[in-house]
Amino acid sequence: TSCHALVSLTTMPKNTSQRTIVITGGLGNLGSKLCRHLLSDATPPKVILLEHPAFIDAKKAPPHPNATIVPCDLGSPNLNELEAILRGDGNDDGVDTVIHFSAVNPYPNAGWSESAQSMDHTFNIFQMAVKCHVRRVILASSNHVMGGYKDDTSFGPSSVHPNSPPNVGTVPLDPNTLKISGDAKAYAAAKLAGERVAM
Repeated sequence: TSCHALVSLTTMPKNTSQRTIVITGGLGNLGSKLCRHLLSDATPPKVILLEHPAFIDAKKAPPHPNATIVPCDLGSPNLNELEAILRGDGNDDGVDTVIHFSAVNPYPNAGWSESAQSMDHTFNIFQMAVKCHVRRVILASSNHVMGGYKDDTSFGPSSVHPNSPPNVGTVPLDPNTLKISGDAKAYAAAKLAGERVAM
């Protein structure tokens, strides 16, 4: 699944000598890769990896020795812990950027219950980022938000543009693949909801 970034800016810029970046779903596939990339820079930022407690393996090393892993359930109704992280308790500058990958099921076969919970993750992150004056939130969306155009014969090559309305879901041509991966509609609906919040 390809991803693109949506950026939401609040009006409270931070002046900090070292950026602090939070990655949600930080121990997942994309979160881990991004962590390693960010910390390979000559002047690396401070990176905090938020991950659901159930997916933290104490025996497994973090993706980079300079990354900090913090257990956090983004679907919890109690957001005090998330607020403390974003405000930077013990760090006057707080968090500069949040990069949001977290999803209850990060695959196209997600069901509607999982999709709704993933929406909660996104809503909570944006709500708390605004409250804590986080300067930038980057949302990882998906090509599946527009995937329905793939099988719409009324649209030809180069006929879908950034201002085209969403058409969620992508139906695989192979029936066996469809059984495994699903039609991505619920998965894409959660991504679309995140895009609307980011706007």
